[in-house]
Order: sequence, then structure tokens, then C-alpha cells
Amino acid sequence: MDATRPLTQQECKATVREAREVQAAEGLSNAAIARVIGCSPATWSQIKGGKYKGNTEDFCREIRSWLGRRAVANETPPVQFVRTSVSDEIWDVCDRAWRAPTIARVVTRSGMGKTCALVEYARKFGAGCAYVYAGQMMSSPGPLLAELARKLNVSAPAANPIPATLYRVVRERLAGMYSGGAAASPLILIDEATTLQARALNALRNLHDEPSCRAAIVLADTYRLEAELKSRRREALAGGYEQLASRSNGAVYRLGADEPVVQADVTAVARSVLAGLGFSGRLSPRSAKFLRTIAEADGGLRNVANRLQVVCDVARQIGCAPTYSVLELDYVAPLVGANCTQEHPDSPFGAPEAAAARRAG
Repeated sequence: MDATRPLTQQECKATVREAREVQAAEGLSNAAIARVIGCSPATWSQIKGGKYKGNTEDFCREIRSWLGRRAVANETPPVQFVRTSVSDEIWDVCDRAWRAPTIARVVTRSGMGKTCALVEYARKFGAGCAYVYAGQMMSSPGPLLAELARKLNVSAPAANPIPATLYRVVRERLAGMYSGGAAASPLILIDEATTLQARALNALRNLHDEPSCRAAIVLADTYRLEAELKSRRREALAGGYEQLASRSNGAVYRLGADEPVVQADVTAVARSVLAGLGFSGRLSPRSAKFLRTIAEADGGLRNVANRLQVVCDVARQIGCAPTYSVLELDYVAPLVGANCTQEHPDSPFGAPEAAAARRAG
């Protein structure tokens, strides 16, 4: 549509009707809509009630622009995987484990993109690589092996199969993939590995040790994984975890708790999230540095995504376009369980007096 041509009366009525429906559906106040179109709440009340005596065309253009931004934000899916220095290191460990083949370890602090990197790696390489999110429900050998069988596209006995039966099914499938060394070893990626019981971990080690399949395995988790592998609890596993630990030294990536978050990683994640939210603007350098600061303080790169999402949600609720300034990013901190770094006597969202500050931020 030509944005310069006059809107017809019918088009204006349809625009007001759509805005009125959105306002009712989302419980937006008259003040919120008024900020969007640049008028007073009383004026918007008259417009939506069909009682405004003046020309509504300019107001309707603002409404149509707002509705268009909302449509872009709703239709553009957030990007799930973003390539970062952390994901590159994780992929490198997966490559080395697969080539060896060996049992590898990936140890990072929470929120640095470990899960997304592993899922994307499995998706990229397809049938030769199986990703399993362990978790508490997969902690014992039976559920773990049943899930692994499912990821390997092999049928397991349906009626409460015993772990030994599941192990045999999985082993035979892996052996068929390996073909006695004629093909690459299968690769198994285990996320949240410290939730696994000792016997479940030992089953994975056995799949690696089996000459018929020689499965490469990546065990990934937070720092608890290293502590678990150093355990000498003989009641948990014969010889403690010594045998498993000795096999997991061939390929290791450890992101230290005190290592700084890379600014380029923060920027890459922020751009991806903002694209998914329909934001076509540019994140300011100050905002990018602020996001890095909060990523290092708590939550890692996940905190970056969460903070941007909450800014978008708050702005949408009050009916204004977010700028993702430092003021806005800091103002929403309590909504993600964090503390603001400065006092905010007034909301930075949609307030005319804050426009200059938002542009500077």
C-alpha cells in the first residue's frame, strides 16, 4: 500500500476497530494506546467510541504502524541457536570425541548455550549422532536406554523392558551403525549428565568399551560433572568413577567460572533475539556492554535473551516500541529476579521526557 496516499474513512474505521480489539484482548489501558498514537487518553477514548470530531487519519497511520510492528514480532520466530565462541569450543570437543573415538567432557556454567550447541550439532550430523537430554526422569539405566533407543530409531520392547534387554537392543543398533569399523563410530551426546545414576553412567561406558560398537560419548553438564567423576564412592560404582573418569580425558572443554563472557558472544545472541522479536533497529554500544555485565553477573548468555524478551513484553503491554536502551534493560531487572543498577523514579517506556535518554542509551 502507498503510505503517502490518504486513508479512506472505511480504512480508518477498520484500523480503529482492530486497535480496539487488540486493546480489549490484552487489557491495555487507554493511556497505553494514546502513547502509541501520540494523543491524550481522552482523545483515544473519543476516537475508539466514534465521537472524535477532528480528522483521525494521522492517528490511524500511527496505529497501523504499531499493528505492523506487532505482526512482525509475532510472525518472526526467535532464533534458537547462535554460533558463539562457546558453541565453537563445544563442537570442537564433539569432533575430537567422534574422531578418536573417546568419552569427552563438556563443562560450563549454566546459561552459556551448552544445550543449544549440542542439539544443533546433533541436528547437523543427523543419523550418526544422537542427543539425549538426561534429566531426573532419565537418571536410571532403563529410562536412559529406552530414550537412547528412541533417538536411534530402533524399536524397544514395549512392556516394561528390563535394562539388560534395552542395553542389548541399543548395542546391536550401534554395532550395525559401526559395521565392525567400516563406518564411523556412532556419537552419543548426553546433556545434564550428572543427573544419571552410577549404573546408567556405567552402561554408557560399556557401550564405549564394546568392540562391536565403540560409541563415542560426550558427557555435558555444569561443574558438578567434574566433582561427580572425581568421587570415590565404591558403593555407587565399582571402583568409584575411576574407570569412567580415565576414559573422559581425551577431549575436554571447561569454561571456568571466573572466565569473562565474550562481548562478541553477547552481541551475537542479542542480534538473534532482537531479530526474533521483530526489532529492526540497532542495539547501542552502551546496551551491548550493559548486557555483557549482567551476563557475567548471573545467568550467562541466557540472561541476555531473558532481559531482551522482558523489555519487549513490557513495551508491548503498554503499547510502545521498545528501544532496548540501558534504561529499559535495567528497569525490568526485578521481573527476572535481579536488582536494578540505578533508581528509576519514572518508567523509561513510552514517556516523552525519557526519549532523549533512550536515544543516548
